[in-house]
Amino acid sequence: MSKVESAGDSRRRARNICAWLQRERRGHLFVRATQLAILVVFLVLWEVLPRALSSIPLLTSYPSALWPTFLELLKATPQQASILTHTWATVLATVLGFTGAMVLGTAVAAALWWWDSALQGARSRISSSPTPCRRRRSCRSSTSGSAPRCRSTACRSRSRVFITILMIY
Repeated sequence: MSKVESAGDSRRRARNICAWLQRERRGHLFVRATQLAILVVFLVLWEVLPRALSSIPLLTSYPSALWPTFLELLKATPQQASILTHTWATVLATVLGFTGAMVLGTAVAAALWWWDSALQGARSRISSSPTPCRRRRSCRSSTSGSAPRCRSTACRSRSRVFITILMIY
């Protein structure tokens, strides 16, 4: 392959890449134009249909009435605080509540897990051979012929921890 052929190949690749980029830009512009058209049609229908059907404005307000009302709510008066004050209080309460629930849930789950480990350690010191869940003598079959149920405290504690974590979340 000569240098002339490789230069021609690189030009052809560059043209292909430019053509591909133009197609991508057109596709992106088409998507944005479609989104804008859908928004405009939605707003026009929202403005026209409630007026044409003479519905109750309390249930279906008009977009043209929303902006002045929003600007009015932004102003703080002696009788009424600004909407930003109320929004901040709501966001703060949500974040604090979520954070508190996560911390409390994690603490309860950790306490249950460590409590089970502490009980197992005490049990192993009392008896020289702790009864694991998989041994035959710790499991018994139920009368209906279903799978054996475990009587081991360790198995029941782990299932309680799992159910508690599941209920918290």
